[in-house]
Amino acid sequence: MIRLFVGSFLADAQALGQELREFAGEIAVTKQVSFKAVPTANLHITYQFLGEVDDNQLATIKERLSKLACQIKAELPIAVTYDTLSAWPSPESARVFVAEPSKKPESLMAVGNLIRQNLQELVAIDLSLERNLVFKPHITLFRMKNLDSEPIYEMALQRFKPISQTIEFVDLIESKGRYSSIMTL
Repeated sequence: MIRLFVGSFLADAQALGQELREFAGEIAVTKQVSFKAVPTANLHITYQFLGEVDDNQLATIKERLSKLACQIKAELPIAVTYDTLSAWPSPESARVFVAEPSKKPESLMAVGNLIRQNLQELVAIDLSLERNLVFKPHITLFRMKNLDSEPIYEMALQRFKPISQTIEFVDLIESKGRYSSIMTL
């Protein structure tokens, strides 16, 4: 079994990664909590989380993505600005802080929805949850556990700067430790 998602990596994110690590380090030390920045190499947007799939499912997923390649490439490149910091599921009990675009480019939504429509029946996830059904473009920046996240969220809001991304590729990505592309469109 292999754990997969379809996404696009954030290119040239070294400076952003450094800022995220520094902020996470400050929070971890001053608040004595588990608060971690997503590793720079793992910063990405997810179009569809696929979960654990076997070799047969993997072949089907690759085949479907190959059939979608022309439609996806016709929408690329896509310029996105993530200008809103959100705490999910809420500022009071967040498990992640994410950057979201206030303006979602039509081409981005078209790619996300196309991928979801064509792969959703193959996913090994709970499709009764809205987050697994609706494409919400975002980049996860921080993960946290068991803490009162609201004061940290307020601090993060003050330091947050918009993040720009030009999406040039869509990848089928293996999700383990450091993410790696196993297919690029």
